[in-house]
Amino acid sequence: MLSYLKDHKRRAGYLMVAICFVLVGIFTKSGQEVYGAWSILPPVMLFVFAIMTRSVIEGFIWGGVLAVFMIEKSGFFTGYMGGIQETLTNADNVYLIMIFLLIGIFIAFLKKSGAAAYFAGWLGSKTDNPKILLLIDWILGIVLSVDEFMAGFTIGAAMTPVNDERKIPREMTAYTIRSVNVNPACMNPLNAWAIFIATTLESIGFAAEGQGLSEYIHVIPFLFFNIIAMLISFLVIMGVIPKLGGIKLAYERAESGGPIAPEGGHVEELEESIEVKKGVNLLSFILPIVSLVAAAFYFEFDMVNGIMAAIVVEVILYVIQGIVKVSDIVPIALEGIVDLVELTTFLVVGMTMAAFVSKIGFTEFVVGAISGFMTPWALPVVVFVAFAFTEYLVTFNWTLYLIALPSVIGLAQAVGCNVYLAIAALVCAGVWGSNASFSSDNGVVVASACKIDLYEQNISQLVYLAISVVLSAAAFLVAGIILA
Repeated sequence: MLSYLKDHKRRAGYLMVAICFVLVGIFTKSGQEVYGAWSILPPVMLFVFAIMTRSVIEGFIWGGVLAVFMIEKSGFFTGYMGGIQETLTNADNVYLIMIFLLIGIFIAFLKKSGAAAYFAGWLGSKTDNPKILLLIDWILGIVLSVDEFMAGFTIGAAMTPVNDERKIPREMTAYTIRSVNVNPACMNPLNAWAIFIATTLESIGFAAEGQGLSEYIHVIPFLFFNIIAMLISFLVIMGVIPKLGGIKLAYERAESGGPIAPEGGHVEELEESIEVKKGVNLLSFILPIVSLVAAAFYFEFDMVNGIMAAIVVEVILYVIQGIVKVSDIVPIALEGIVDLVELTTFLVVGMTMAAFVSKIGFTEFVVGAISGFMTPWALPVVVFVAFAFTEYLVTFNWTLYLIALPSVIGLAQAVGCNVYLAIAALVCAGVWGSNASFSSDNGVVVASACKIDLYEQNISQLVYLAISVVLSAAAFLVAGIILA
């Protein structure tokens, strides 16, 4: 315990947390509907604590407790535990947790059978060129963008081993996969992101029933951040844009004979030797992946049913091929679940904090704060920049769209701004959060699949994402002026 607290950054982090609690205890009253500028404090505290200590999960716990302390004061303990229970019983959250646990099982069979290792070896035998391997990662992300979780887990599990052998740092592998995860997903009308936003447009009355997707298609050309972020990662892969920031440091580490993964990035996984079982061939990897995509379409993108169906196909195939014994099925499945326990914990505490921050009126405060800056040409860039900032602190993912879309659309219509451009600005801000935030489930998925610490992955890609967000803001400003 004493050695744990010898870390001066951690001590400073706890001091900051204590000060935040004191300030909230003195200057806020329990039971208010909204807390104005105070609603910014929990996400800011989380962000600073994570930077200072690199303990992202702990930061989420403190942020959530602070938010509920603001609401409940002396009843914060039972309030927080009640929030955890609400998170675990919320149907949407349960659905997401089930997806991750099932994906864990699916990936466990790919690994234990040796199918993933066989595919990596087969792919590695075709080329020694690191650029081509990263380009394959990039293309696969777009091809599998029907579901970003499936893409992140599958590509990470399949490509990380072969990229490791070619001395490609884990930071670069993760950055490449994450750059073509949610970004193309939002531009794919068949993806759940697009379908959710389209449904939201219908539910708030912007689009007629059944016309949400056709309205959303008008938004897609204005998704500047998605396009720019994907283009930048492609240019980095091809060497047109030089290695910068954490990616540059990662390459220097790997080229000097250091580990392929950063400190805390599961370097020990490099030593893991997975036997390619007798009977494994290319079909052992391709058929489960094809089944996963086909099942996603068949079940109309209900990925719980889709992944479970793919697991059934996968297990039957491996039993027929003699790769997996029937007696090994349950142990492998349980091992896959255990591998995803940390990810599931992260999701639960992250969702709980997001729910409490939403309750104290965080998003409403931001909308109110930016409403005074609204002109037809300024609205898109102000919406994008303001919510990009808040989503970096704590990303609400789809909840952001539920809360903010009605206000953004109303503001756009009131000032005469192009409504599709304004919607795109909000969508891009949410996607930026998914790409960059410590609270991003997409980030956790990719980091987990690539066996790298989420903190290290976020920091390493930050320069490229900063370039992407600046160029995107400029694009929204120019488009706002042209279309005003």
